[in-house]
Amino acid sequence: MKACIVSCFDNYDNRTKYIEQYLSEKGIAVVHLISDYSHTHKERIIASRSNVKLVHVLPYKKNLSIIRIWSHKQFASKVYKLLNQIQPDVIYCLVPPNFVAYYMARYKKKHKNIKLLFDVFDLWPESMTLGKNSAVLKLPFLLWGNLRDGNLTKADYVFTECNLYQERLKNVLRKVKTSTLYITKEKTELELLPLEMMEHIHLCYLGTLHNIVDIDMICKIIKAIRNRHSVTVHLIGTGSSKELFVESIKDVDAEVIDYGIIYDDNQKYQIFSKCHFGLNIMKPTVCVGLTLKSLSYFEAGLPIINNIQTDTFELVDKYKAGVNIRDGVFDLDEFETLLLNYNRLRMNTQEMFKKELSTECVYNELVMKLDKLI
Repeated sequence: MKACIVSCFDNYDNRTKYIEQYLSEKGIAVVHLISDYSHTHKERIIASRSNVKLVHVLPYKKNLSIIRIWSHKQFASKVYKLLNQIQPDVIYCLVPPNFVAYYMARYKKKHKNIKLLFDVFDLWPESMTLGKNSAVLKLPFLLWGNLRDGNLTKADYVFTECNLYQERLKNVLRKVKTSTLYITKEKTELELLPLEMMEHIHLCYLGTLHNIVDIDMICKIIKAIRNRHSVTVHLIGTGSSKELFVESIKDVDAEVIDYGIIYDDNQKYQIFSKCHFGLNIMKPTVCVGLTLKSLSYFEAGLPIINNIQTDTFELVDKYKAGVNIRDGVFDLDEFETLLLNYNRLRMNTQEMFKKELSTECVYNELVMKLDKLI
């Protein structure tokens, strides 16, 4: 048997590696079909694994552009042609781009005996803040979403990255076998150092700074904490809103330590070890249930200050792994109460990662679902 894992973005470390592991253990040969252009770095990539086939696409510099849309269309159509050559028995396809849902469903229609699995790891255009209230964009956004929704139903199984996506797609998926499969990471061996002193609070922001990050809310949080503590924000990342982020934090009398982009996990965790909380704050209009940045915080045992609803909110509440923003309000008294037993917060966060997001937990869920299908 042969299988193709289709991913316009190389999600290998936190997603497709475990799909490949499962399929390989079943004696199924796996080929990864991946775009040769890195969305994150905006540059060509070189295949780092022997079973990867890179699909050549147009480069783009702007995340919201006609060229990017065409690049994704190009990827999907080229993958369709490659599938006709490879003729796999199983297709595991990550969505978005929404174009791949259309082409994979088209391939399934021609080859009814194959197993087609979709993995929805983001919702486009729902997760975007730009143009949501624009009458001009209403029809294009509707067509864009329907490109995905109209073809998910052709799959034999649909995974979603979080329960929020299950809820948002429930009308589309009501006749499809489906479940949530959380993103995961290998647990690092580095233990966080105990923080005894609470007079000076250290916060961490990890990730890209762009228009979906709620800088105003982050400043409100820091302002509230500054009523009782001095604050330092450790910034790991870059992005179009970075200058605004740094200046805004300085304006509320907090210090910023800017480390730039760091890819080495051990370096990140050394910075995490200096911090009390990770910031997991996005604009309320963003449709996301679990972020990669929160996964990195949780993996390291770093509690979070969070306003991401549904999955993350419920996990933080259930395990007491940080502070949730409720109705747009940061509760300083709750924050102070948690600080009184801060090391318990760290232990709670580590327990939550182990029970809900660890590779063992997620892989067991994957095996349980796919064993019934493949």
